[in-house]
Amino acid sequence: MASAIDDTKPTAIDPLTADVRANETITKNEITALQAANASLANTITTFASADTTPAVTGGNQFETAGTTAITAFDGGVEGQFICILAKASITITNGAALNLSGAANYAMTVGDTLTLRADSAINWYEYSRSVN
Repeated sequence: MASAIDDTKPTAIDPLTADVRANETITKNEITALQAANASLANTITTFASADTTPAVTGGNQFETAGTTAITAFDGGVEGQFICILAKASITITNGAALNLSGAANYAMTVGDTLTLRADSAINWYEYSRSVN
């Protein structure tokens, strides 16, 4: 999100109260919009379809597995998006061009394991962390 704040105002020599107030209003509105956008993601947990090898991660950041079909990529991600996956069943996350996992190896998740990934500008996913529970 590009900011609408006018960084040329107020001027250091002669600051105007109206300029300061205008930028404060813009800042407040932008923070409110970001908080609202993040709040909608914060408590939403999406369950992947059990046979989907490339599940959608559009608009979310918390996911659970449902089946045992290996995951090879994700659909609908955006640059900078983090996703966290909780295994509800044993499932393999397959290392490859679209999924870059630690040690360049597949991750055989078991119930309770987690995997956190981040998307780059080409929407390739890189492992950020994992938890073997």
